[in-house]
This record gives sequence, C-alpha cells and structure tokens, in this order.
Amino acid sequence: MKLRHITITILTFFCFALNAQDFHNTYWQFAPVEVNPAFTGAFLGNLRVNAIGRNQGHNVANGNNIESDTGRNSFDDLSLAVDGSLPFGLKETDWISLGMNLSQSTVGAGAFKRNFMGISAAYHFSLNKDQTSVFTLGAKYGSYSTNLGNKDNFTDPFGVAGMGTSNDLSGLNVDEAAELSANDFMVGVMYTTPMGKNADIRVGIASDHVLNPRLGNPVTDTITGVRTLKNLSRRFNAFAQYYVSVSDRVVVNPTILYMTTDNASVVLLQGLFSYLVNPEKDFVINAGIGLRLNDNMDIPLFIGADWKDWRFGLSYDTNVIGLTQANGTFGALELGATRVISWEKKAVVKPKYVCPRL
Repeated sequence: MKLRHITITILTFFCFALNAQDFHNTYWQFAPVEVNPAFTGAFLGNLRVNAIGRNQGHNVANGNNIESDTGRNSFDDLSLAVDGSLPFGLKETDWISLGMNLSQSTVGAGAFKRNFMGISAAYHFSLNKDQTSVFTLGAKYGSYSTNLGNKDNFTDPFGVAGMGTSNDLSGLNVDEAAELSANDFMVGVMYTTPMGKNADIRVGIASDHVLNPRLGNPVTDTITGVRTLKNLSRRFNAFAQYYVSVSDRVVVNPTILYMTTDNASVVLLQGLFSYLVNPEKDFVINAGIGLRLNDNMDIPLFIGADWKDWRFGLSYDTNVIGLTQANGTFGALELGATRVISWEKKAVVKPKYVCPRL
C-alpha cells in the first residue's frame, strides 16, 4: 500500500470518525430530506422514491486514475429514501407525511464505512384552500454508525518486505476510531408560497444533531493517552428555491443552500432551468451550473430530464481552488433518480411547471 494511501486513510479516520462529517450532495434535490426533514411528503403524488450515488476524490486516492495495489480507494456515497403522504390532519387541507432514509459511504482501501438509518415525518399546514401556501414542520430520527471493512489493507511499504503495519496506524486504535454509533434527531421548518401568477418560492431552515450526542465510546488520544468523548457537532442548514416561468416552456430555478457546523461552512449556489420539450409525452430537460464556496471552490454542472413520473439527474463538480494540485479538476460525480407514484388524481397546477412536482 502506497504511503499516500496510508496518509489518506488516517486523515479519513479523523475527518469521518472523529469529526463525524455528514452526508451531503451537490445535486441535493435527489436527497432533500438530508437537508431538511420538512421535505418529507413535499411533492405532488402519493409515494416518492429517491436514490443518489456519489463518487468523490477518485484521483486523490488512486493516483490520477491508476488503480492501486489494494483496489478501489475513492469516496463512494449512496443514499436511498422513500416517503409518502396521508390525506388527513387538523384541517381538511392539511396532510401528514412519513419517510425512511438509508445512507452509506465507503472510503479508501480499508472500506471505512459511515452509515445512517432513520425515519422522518412532517406535518403540512395549508394556509389557503388551494394548498399553494404551506408551512411545514419536519423531524427525522435515526442511528449513525461507522465500521472498518478491511483492516488487512493497512500495510506500510517501508515495513518488512513491504508488508509491515504502518507506525502511524499501529499507534491508532482502529477499533476505537471505527466502531462508533449514535442516535440523534434533526428538525426543520419550510414555507412554500406563490410569488405572483408565474412564480413560487420555497425557503427553509433545519438543525441536525439536535441532541449533540456522544459518538460511541471514549476515544484514546494516541499521543497523550487521554480518553475523551467525541460528539456529533450541531449542523444548521438554510435554503431558498425560487421557481419562475419565463415562458410556457421554460422555468428558471435559482437556488441557494447554506450549511454550517463548528468545523466548517459551505455555500452552494445553483442556477437551474427546465425546458418543456414535449407536452404530450410530459418530457422536460433540466440543466444548470453552480458554485460551491468553502475552503475548496467547485463549479458544479447539472444535467437531467423529467419523463412522466420519473426524474433523472447527473452532476459533475469541477475543482477550481484547493484540491486541484492533488486531484486535478475532478471533484465529484453524482447520479440521481426519483420516481413519484400516484393513485389519486393529481391537482392541476398552472403554470404547469412552476410548483416543483418532485
């Protein structure tokens, strides 16, 4: 195993296991409940299934796309979610929604994994009879855990016959760093309302790791020997989405997402648009460009399509500042899909593509 792979693995432990970095996506519209649980049931239909996969840092881990002697070393995420709505509440126009979320990230030659399994719920208060102005309260509860899949790959090329254990890794208690778990809540609110005849706006804010729970057992510092407790840092998310029909076929959707924790903050700007290609076949092309502002600046590109009750999306992050020396311009690649299932007649929305259907 090459020295840079060992270094990346150690940094991964500290980044993911000790600081508990959360799941996040550039094309977050395919995993909306990870941003705010109030998105549970916020669509036109009865049942929705979301899936998104992410590959990040392939060049860093594999040395500019050259496969290492230990196989895959990239950062691979997969998130799955299903949510649905029930047509009853305190008022006839209100409704409640329930969902389930599964996420997993696999990192490095050691197949270090972060996992999340949880449920979400939301109550949608309709502020008018048409259900176009809605205030939503949402909550998510679940379990976070980590584990190490392959400890045998942690070898030092400068050890005996190139197979000795790394001195850095021998001083790190792998089991303590990897086998961690915690249960936690996320809460959020969201407000959706028309802005004139041809536009909608949707804004929301959420707080994750509300309980600031301890992440597993006390961790021993490899230098001082002091055992300390590691907690999941609270994270705050805020977003705003604006949908405006500029013609019968074109909808423009500027979006901003802000996320912050004790350790870092990020701003994601998206300029998305949709073009109705074929009204009879309900076929829409989606595309756009974005800007991610944090320690490393990325320029994401977005492309996708809607066809009937399906939505597909592909995003590509281009590194601009920060990781370009180690990783080139390749940042991350994401592929997402959404399916909405309806067994009740859909409401007629005019203009048709202003209110986000998925």
